[in-house]
Amino acid sequence: MSNFKKDQKVNVKGTKTAPLPRPGKFVQTHPGVRGDFVEVVLDGSTQSQRFRPSQVSAA
Repeated sequence: MSNFKKDQKVNVKGTKTAPLPRPGKFVQTHPGVRGDFVEVVLDGSTQSQRFRPSQVSAA
C-alpha cells in the first residue's frame, strides 16, 4: 500500500523518450491482482493515469 496522501505532490518517473520526472498529484491506490497501481493526475492533464508504485515518488 502506498503511503501517499490524497492530492499530495508526487513525481512520476520519466519514459525513455521523456526522461525527466513528471510532476503530478496523487489520487488513490488501486489494489490489483498483479500488485497495486497508483493513480496520479499529471500536471497540465485533466485525466488521471495509473502507474506502478515503483514509478512514483514523493515530490
